[in-house]
Amino acid sequence: MKKKIKKLTCTANEYFWLKNELAKAQKNLHLSVFSGDGSDPQQRERTQAFAILIEFYQNALEVFVPHADTKVTNPVSISRQFIADLKSLDDTGLININMTRKPAAG
Repeated sequence: MKKKIKKLTCTANEYFWLKNELAKAQKNLHLSVFSGDGSDPQQRERTQAFAILIEFYQNALEVFVPHADTKVTNPVSISRQFIADLKSLDDTGLININMTRKPAAG
């Protein structure tokens, strides 16, 4: 029986960011799997790390629901509450989520 997951809300920007992070992890997993012959221990660790990231972001996309009244804007902004909610989904402590503020263009 699958555990019922409490839904969390986010903005369209934050949901877009999650989807983008998932796509980057999938791309990096593909590159890691198909580079080299698999005998390099570091390559195997990278591959495993990307697989863990993919599972984390897929689960997050199932949990988060974007507010209907928000839209994706440029630049994409991420709230502290979203980061806290995202970190709360990491049961293993393996995911390191650090956001740095980019200076405003101008």
